[in-house]
Amino acid sequence: MFGLLETGRIDTISNQITMTDARKAKYLFADPYVVDGAQITVRKGNDSIQGVEDLAGKTVAVNLGSNFEQLLRDYDKDGKINIKTYDTGIEHDVALGRADAFIMDRLSALELIKKTGLPLQLAGEPFETIQNAWPFVDNEKGRKLQAEVNKALAEMRADGTVEKISVKWFGADITK
Repeated sequence: MFGLLETGRIDTISNQITMTDARKAKYLFADPYVVDGAQITVRKGNDSIQGVEDLAGKTVAVNLGSNFEQLLRDYDKDGKINIKTYDTGIEHDVALGRADAFIMDRLSALELIKKTGLPLQLAGEPFETIQNAWPFVDNEKGRKLQAEVNKALAEMRADGTVEKISVKWFGADITK
């Protein structure tokens, strides 16, 4: 897709493009339209866990070999978190009380809660944040498109349209 962008065959890429440092050095980006990241999810009603610091002494489920397993291990330098790996079904063990929390990206967690109806809730904000935005080639046309998109996004944020769309499709405002 980036090859098509660079050759001018397309104006931007609308595919959850993460704003990495390497990409920001090469492309212009519109203001982010999705804020995502590593999200802790717990059994509904468990408000005792709001961040990574609350996971000490807890059993936390992660998918085996996932980025989130490695991320959690990186955060758990002292080995105080009981990290339990699964091939699948981490949400069921949390819903059943066999694990205190699980970690996955926020968008997937929201979709899972909405789709399965399991008694789960997000715990705090994502602890490792990523932002998604539309990239543009860094030239006159790209700067013009970036300004137009940012203006439209600002108007849609101001009148509540962006939040309404987000809540409708994801069950939460994923734009902040």
